[in-house]
Amino acid sequence: MNHLYRSEKSLHIHDFDSKGFSWNDCNDRQHSVISFYRHSDHETTLTVINFTPITRSGYAIGVPAGARAEVLLDTDAAVFGGSDTDLAITLQPDTPYQGHPSQLRMTLPALSAIVLKIR
Repeated sequence: MNHLYRSEKSLHIHDFDSKGFSWNDCNDRQHSVISFYRHSDHETTLTVINFTPITRSGYAIGVPAGARAEVLLDTDAAVFGGSDTDLAITLQPDTPYQGHPSQLRMTLPALSAIVLKIR
């Protein structure tokens, strides 16, 4: 985790500046999931956390137009003792969601955190 934090500028470069953080969705009480962006000048990461013991298939997350996602951290991975659930990430361009022009659909493993680099 420390290696990820140090290597991804968006996770730390603007720690003390509001431009380094933005909520994506902090209101999904029904599913107990939050998602937020961390920003640097040229990089963005998206963190999605599922606080329930229920796997969420096809979970939608709003993203910028043309976004591509690279998994940087999956706490459900076998290396961390998780079940290694396939995240099945798909981009749905031109499908607005949460105030963004596109969306990602993915499987959120139970009790997990996923960190994605958004390109």
